[in-house]
Amino acid sequence: MNHPSLPIRRARAADAEDFRQMMAEPEVFANLMQLPMPSVEMWRKRLADGEEGQDGPLHLVAERDGRVVGSAGLHPASPLRRRHCAALGRSVALQAR
Repeated sequence: MNHPSLPIRRARAADAEDFRQMMAEPEVFANLMQLPMPSVEMWRKRLADGEEGQDGPLHLVAERDGRVVGSAGLHPASPLRRRHCAALGRSVALQAR
C-alpha cells in the first residue's frame, strides 16, 4: 500500500485556525485533555509561545495539502526542578485517520 508522505515541521502561530478546527472535532476532542470550544486566539498564543523554542513546548505538525492534520507536542512540566519531566500530547484530524 502506497501512502503519500506528510511533511512534518514545527507548529507556528499561523496554524491556529487549523488547530482550532482539529481540536473541535468530537472524535478528536473526546481523547484529549483540553478545554472545550478553544478559540483561534488561544491557539495562536499557545503556538506563538512554542515558536520561541527555548523553554516552551516542542510542538510538531503533519501537513496535508497545506493544512495541519496531526500534531504531537512535548510540554515541559516546569522550567526549574522538574525540567526533566514533560507531558506528551498528540492528535490526528478525523479526515487523516
